[in-house]
Amino acid sequence: MTFNLRTTICINMLILMVAAIGLISVIVFRVSENEIRLQQQHAADQVFISIAATLGSVLSSSNKPLPPADININAYLSLLADRMDCDMIIFSDRNGQEIARAGLPDTPGPNNAAPVRTRTHSLQRDNRRTVIRHLCSGPVMAGTQLLGYLTIGFPAAQTNIRINSAARMILMYMVLDGIIIFFFGLFLLWRNVVRPVQRLSRDMQTLAGGVLPRVQTPESGNEIDSLSATLKALYSELKQEQHNTTEQLAEIKAKNHQLEEARHEILQSEKMASVGRLAAGVAHEIGNPAGIVTGYVHMLKEKDLSAEQTSDFLARMEREVERISETIRELLNFAQPASAQAVPVQLNDIISDCCALFSYQRDMNSCTINFEPAHALPTIYANAHMLQQLMVNLILNARDAMPDGGTIHIKTRRLADRPKIELTIADTGCGIAPEHQSLIFDPFFTTKDPGKGTGLGLSNAHRIVELHGGEISAASEPEKGATFTITFPIRTEPPQ
Repeated sequence: MTFNLRTTICINMLILMVAAIGLISVIVFRVSENEIRLQQQHAADQVFISIAATLGSVLSSSNKPLPPADININAYLSLLADRMDCDMIIFSDRNGQEIARAGLPDTPGPNNAAPVRTRTHSLQRDNRRTVIRHLCSGPVMAGTQLLGYLTIGFPAAQTNIRINSAARMILMYMVLDGIIIFFFGLFLLWRNVVRPVQRLSRDMQTLAGGVLPRVQTPESGNEIDSLSATLKALYSELKQEQHNTTEQLAEIKAKNHQLEEARHEILQSEKMASVGRLAAGVAHEIGNPAGIVTGYVHMLKEKDLSAEQTSDFLARMEREVERISETIRELLNFAQPASAQAVPVQLNDIISDCCALFSYQRDMNSCTINFEPAHALPTIYANAHMLQQLMVNLILNARDAMPDGGTIHIKTRRLADRPKIELTIADTGCGIAPEHQSLIFDPFFTTKDPGKGTGLGLSNAHRIVELHGGEISAASEPEKGATFTITFPIRTEPPQ
């Protein structure tokens, strides 16, 4: 069960008030009881002195501790008891042996005789520990002569009534004071604690809703009001910082958009540069079939050709034109702008298309491409045009590293310990110098002669691999070729 602040304070105050009232009541009751007992003790002292003096004057005439024969001591003690409101008077000799008694015959006296010249007080209780009698004991003296011991019992009924009445009065006043103090304290706590806390809670709920409450001057100047004003001022500053941050984020998004456009333009320019280099290589693949077609056209102009020869020439011309069309189509497919959408693609098919594209290259410098595709390779979510550009850049880079010819070995495989596909492209060229290996993926870094490279090929390759969630690394030894290792994750859903 959960209580609000006001209820919790009320419960705690009630517990504290009950404990305090109980403790104070017990203390005041004990003090009042002792005060009433002392009053009875003082009255008992006066009665004892009076009876002892009277009894002493009677007994001192015989100069003996025993009363004279002509005096009935029991009757005399009974007379004194009636006049002094005592319910028991016991007179003992010097040895503590009872001589005379007035009042209750079966009530025992004090356990021990009082010391000489000493007056004592004690309380006699019943089986329920209730005080029933106040006993006052002391010596009876005639000058310096000890005549005996006197024990006087005073009934405690009236004293008990006074004590109980005082207890009820104390309890009534304590309860009344407790109620007044409780409600007055509750009012002060509500005014100085609960109400400011409730106001602070409402302000915090308003702040949580994104609205700045009106900043008020603290009413009492206590810590809660100061905290409320401080939180409102802090929220105002945070709101301004949030506004500034929103503006900065908008500027950053605009800058990122500009950078993305610039990156796209750089990728496209590098791609077009690659297209230009490819176009130069496939010129002979278009020129040769075009020359053959021209030759057949001239031959068809002759009048003495048979129908069979004419059909054969036309079929040959059709094959050469299809060859030209296929070469141009593959070049245009590579050159067209890439879509940003990732779709399931087969990496082996993309590599095969790129190898076919390079098979038309005249300037491959006697370089041979050896492709070893993995069987049953799973598809990956990727941008096919970007992967084509990746392969073209890496193959062109490998070709440029082998001016005297060599072998470009391409291999794909599925990793056994991780859900990834690995692609390796190795060449037998001049390799990468150790001091350049950490720089090859930096934009505009190139070791080629001016005009022969932009320095963006490997940088764009690195960027394309990162966009697909993969990794690329290079290993090389001078004059022993270089190996580029690329891994792509196998995803069942498009990357976010």
